[in-house]
Amino acid sequence: MFYIGYEPDVGGIGDFIYILFGAFCWCKKYNVEMGICIPAHPLNKCINCIKEEPEGARIIRCITKTNVSCVLTDEIARHRGGGGEAADVVVYSNMNDYLHIYLEYMSHSLKKVLLEEFRRDVLKYTDFIEERIYDFISHNNSFDTHFSSEQPQQQEYFAIHLRCGDRYLRTDSGLGTDSGNNSNSSSRCNSRGAAGEKRIKNIDIAARVEAAAEYFRTGAVGAQIYFFCDNQKLREQYAQKYGFLYLPTKIIHIADAADASTSAAVIDSFCEFVILSRAKCVVALTKSNFSYVSSLIGGAEYVYIT
Repeated sequence: MFYIGYEPDVGGIGDFIYILFGAFCWCKKYNVEMGICIPAHPLNKCINCIKEEPEGARIIRCITKTNVSCVLTDEIARHRGGGGEAADVVVYSNMNDYLHIYLEYMSHSLKKVLLEEFRRDVLKYTDFIEERIYDFISHNNSFDTHFSSEQPQQQEYFAIHLRCGDRYLRTDSGLGTDSGNNSNSSSRCNSRGAAGEKRIKNIDIAARVEAAAEYFRTGAVGAQIYFFCDNQKLREQYAQKYGFLYLPTKIIHIADAADASTSAAVIDSFCEFVILSRAKCVVALTKSNFSYVSSLIGGAEYVYIT
């Protein structure tokens, strides 16, 4: 049995799920069983997994791109050639590009089949998460009418996702006041020194939100549209301006989830990921694995606004 773990201090939710899916695909290729082992990870209350490393298991940490490939290949060979049932192996992977690249070269049809198996056999949310999502639904009447827990895939609502970055996640201040003017307005997000976020450097956020609103005005008239953003002030600002709906979540990057005091924010963040994955269409305004992987997992249409 291979348990794929993930170092708790690197990567976000989207990266975490994508790495798990990549490892799952690798194990399926070699016909070995895979489980999730994340006893110290902030998301261990969100996904059904083993809570402690198996007793007597060999612990291996992958720290480079090539190390992931070599470790999995060597352990699979050892497993098959051992003449019997091999001992449990826990493979911990740092955030890396290898399994991302492996997924990119996989055919669309094969990825679709494996995604179904991954959702069914590996990525199982805890009852606590489903109950928390229900709490959000029950306190939001408009959301309730468009969300079905019995048929969780591709619900009758649409989503817009704006990822500003960690610098703006850690503050309640906005990125500037939307003046409604051209690209020289204060809504343009420039890099602010070394701590500035590359993903929003020289991007006119206001123009992209307008483009997303126009996309739904022409293609989904009357649809319920939810606005997801890692900056609370911007989330409220654009929801009010365009009549978008939003959830009253307090989110956090899991790399910041250092102790129990951040547990509620981790839960809220993961619930947002799940709810986003169940939208009919996800429109991303900036590049982020949070929105891309959620749409991939849920089978939703993914649109990137440039």
